[in-house]
Amino acid sequence: MKEVLDALKARYRVEILFEDKVIEGYSLPANSLSISGDFESLLERTLLPFNLRYKRVRERTYLIMGRKVGRKTVTLSPNSRLAENTTSTVAAALARPIPAVTDQPTSVAVEPTKPRKFPFGVA
Repeated sequence: MKEVLDALKARYRVEILFEDKVIEGYSLPANSLSISGDFESLLERTLLPFNLRYKRVRERTYLIMGRKVGRKTVTLSPNSRLAENTTSTVAAALARPIPAVTDQPTSVAVEPTKPRKFPFGVA
């Protein structure tokens, strides 16, 4: 992954900032850079399979981060046991049927409102 990001830096003349632990353990095929396109779409396609994202922090400067889950940023290495458990937990949650929404009541009792008297004139 680091080599691909370095090649992108050189090709598009941009700065790509990241912590080593964010991309640690990830690898890309050698032909990853053979895809043409603008820098941001290529960077997005490069990071997406690893659940990574980027943020443009300045003109021609990008920061690579893990995707946010709730309020925390989570970065899992592809071979971690936590990654396996998370994947199976998410798959199990997605396999469960969504609870049906019950029909709304056909009538609602509404009490009539009483006219109010104001101590001042109303136009």
